[in-house]
Amino acid sequence: MPYEPFASRSRAVLIGVSQYEHARDFSNIPSARANVARLRAALVSGAHGRFIPRTVETLAEPRTRDRALRLIGTAAAQAQDLLLVHFTGHGYVDLGTGEPELYLMTRESTKDGARLDGIPYRDLLRLLASSRAERVVLVLDCCCSGNAGLVPLPERPFSLITSSAVGSRIHKGDGIDPTPFTGALVRVLTEGTDPYDPVTVQRLGVRLHELAGEYAATLDERVDYDPWFPTERSSNSAGDTVLSQARLTPRPARGTRWLTPLRRLAQYAGFTWTWTAGPHQPLWHRAVGAGTALALFAGAVTGWTWAHRPAPLCPAPLELRVLTSPETRAALTSVLDAFQDSDAAGTTASLGGRPEGCGQINTTVYAAPTDRTLAAFRASAAWAEPERACEEGRDCALPLRDVGPHPDVWIPAAGTAPTQVLAETRRPESVVALGRPVTLAHSPAVLAATTSLEGVGRTGSTAQQLVDAAHAQDVVVRSAEPHSSDAALDQLLHLTPGTRVTTDAVPPADDRALACSARTWLVERRGTQQALVIAESTLADLVTPALESRPPCLGNQSDPYTAYYPADVPPLDLTLVPVTWETGRADRAVRAEAVHRLAVWLRSGPGQRALAAQGFRTDVTGTAAADDTPLDSAIFVADPPTGGAPPPGGPSRPPCGTTARPPAPGATSSSPSTSPAPPTPGRTSPSCAPSWPARPATGTASPRCPAAPCWRRGRTTRPRGTPRSARWHRSSGTRPWPPPCAAGPAPSPIPPAP
Repeated sequence: MPYEPFASRSRAVLIGVSQYEHARDFSNIPSARANVARLRAALVSGAHGRFIPRTVETLAEPRTRDRALRLIGTAAAQAQDLLLVHFTGHGYVDLGTGEPELYLMTRESTKDGARLDGIPYRDLLRLLASSRAERVVLVLDCCCSGNAGLVPLPERPFSLITSSAVGSRIHKGDGIDPTPFTGALVRVLTEGTDPYDPVTVQRLGVRLHELAGEYAATLDERVDYDPWFPTERSSNSAGDTVLSQARLTPRPARGTRWLTPLRRLAQYAGFTWTWTAGPHQPLWHRAVGAGTALALFAGAVTGWTWAHRPAPLCPAPLELRVLTSPETRAALTSVLDAFQDSDAAGTTASLGGRPEGCGQINTTVYAAPTDRTLAAFRASAAWAEPERACEEGRDCALPLRDVGPHPDVWIPAAGTAPTQVLAETRRPESVVALGRPVTLAHSPAVLAATTSLEGVGRTGSTAQQLVDAAHAQDVVVRSAEPHSSDAALDQLLHLTPGTRVTTDAVPPADDRALACSARTWLVERRGTQQALVIAESTLADLVTPALESRPPCLGNQSDPYTAYYPADVPPLDLTLVPVTWETGRADRAVRAEAVHRLAVWLRSGPGQRALAAQGFRTDVTGTAAADDTPLDSAIFVADPPTGGAPPPGGPSRPPCGTTARPPAPGATSSSPSTSPAPPTPGRTSPSCAPSWPARPATGTASPRCPAAPCWRRGRTTRPRGTPRSARWHRSSGTRPWPPPCAAGPAPSPIPPAP
């Protein structure tokens, strides 16, 4: 439900800098005055505004940054519901420090003194985060405003809307009308985005992106500035904040084609009146006319009532929660949007008693790092009922805070993740059960280098050989945090202890964060080459500007990379795992049917093509494959060999049953050592993970439990030693997990891919 702030409890600060004292550094922006005036009029409009005049502060031509920060600080202290800050002026990125810093320049600012008289973006972010307002919205209309997206948002409901890409210069306007970005912003706030719903931050960002595409299509290629490229980022569900009550005006339901029948009807009515009530007409004419008029009136009332009868009320669609890894969230969101438009989730098949013609399934995709997800499944009781599973005074796990709501489907980036929590989910105290995993697609682990590596091939070399070749050419090898990145962990486990892998002071949390930092890293260290330890699907986002799942921080540019495929590193399997909660008995059957439809569609031709369009390798081949996929580029290899087993003499994984962790980022061992790396809690060597084969045929031994007794069908008593848990079906005497070993295969509800 959208969050609608009260006008009297909200504050807005509009800052516009149109004149600069040092013309050699910064030119004037006359359109800044129009920005402040037009935006204030839209915010306080009585028809659709969410503010009142006394709660909107404007600051034109702030001479010093202290004056601007004081005004923002006062508004931050007064706001209780919504705090909105809009800045128009020059943005400047100072590269003289160790980490680039974005500064918002005031009237007296200079490039050399940016750190003294400019507004540091990080300081502004901390000031806004300290506000007691429920929601904070920051809008930046300046050059290089996209660099603000490289800084993480505060851990509170916070929204950031920027007008340009990373390091981009945009048009400053004609001096009469507002700048292109703020002009589009005012247009959306006054026209609306939907005929029935108000303008929220998220809908505003989507509409601005559409208007930016229309503006870029009309831009002359000879201009010396970039088109404005809006980006909306929100944290902690701040995207549903209402900024305007404007609604789109619906098109008229009737056209001019109704004029002719109405004219004829008027002529017939005039003739009837003359025939019945005209002078010297007999009495029976009047009786016939009255009866005809009553019949026509009754027919008109009946027809109008039938034509304007209310449409049948549709219940809300089933909300299917899908948990995945951060690096695959954007791609899966695009794939599941196609699923919701398909017959599986549309109006052709009723689900849970919902009538035909109504929406059946709505998918919500959210992400959490793999290590947090594994910890949440191990503490499933605290996930389901945190107030009962945690005693007062104890430091307990908080999965609802660290991960999010209970998932119905878990799609990890690596197929080995479910095996690491299988034992914990089968314990009596667990309240969650994981279904049979289904492999959807694959994404090989690659080493993406900005230059050609000598002495090694793009396929056939081991991970250690590729890294050694990169170091021999002074190419810096970088990776994400192995604790939360499956691609980094998968490759680093195949490197010998002491191998140098560089990361930043704060390592990127996942592959998408690594891709964002790679662009900034190349800009800061011109002339230096780098190689990224990354998944192939994320590399497709990095080099393909047309992908919908591409991180907004990359803009519209593409960096040159070449993918090298380690021969000893197995590919990452995108796996679907059904999740069943004991606390959700009311609609368990309906959710199981929805998960079944999702799995069937993802393994079908349309689902596999949707995954292939996002850079995954699928089982669809031939004419059923997608016509144009990101992997068709020469950057990738068409059919790389499947890695997995280490070559003779190559690096081996830790022995089975032990945990392993790659070398610490940026560290090098002082002497060669054969001892295993320090253990990482919750992450086991993928070579030790149990496989997930199909159920064996009748009379054959189970490859999963060859020495363990099988769970037979038809038993009416609980086997000896079986814990009393809610997953034991007393009514039928069977237990759904683990699957039968030699009792005969159960028909799988998920067909193979075509």
